[in-house]
Amino acid sequence: EETRDYYNLLQVMEEAISSRNTNRTMMVVGSLVQHIVTQWRDSFGRQVATKFNCFFLLPFVDDFHKYMRQSVQNALNNENGKRGGEGNVFDLH
Repeated sequence: EETRDYYNLLQVMEEAISSRNTNRTMMVVGSLVQHIVTQWRDSFGRQVATKFNCFFLLPFVDDFHKYMRQSVQNALNNENGKRGGEGNVFDLH
């Protein structure tokens, strides 16, 4: 859809350049304005969605590594039968 509109706009611009028809020139200007507004609207929508998602997901991202670390440690402790001496899986010693 978007590429089709782009190619239609190019075709209208080529026709306006090759002729001196005022109506066609006004049609080209209108098409350009419509294309610019559509691109602005799409870009604004993507930016708002990204910022909205970041705002609500940021607390999750901040705590996710702690949750994963605890989950892996619990899973390994359960798998090993909670034997002593293994220590913390994430210790670097």
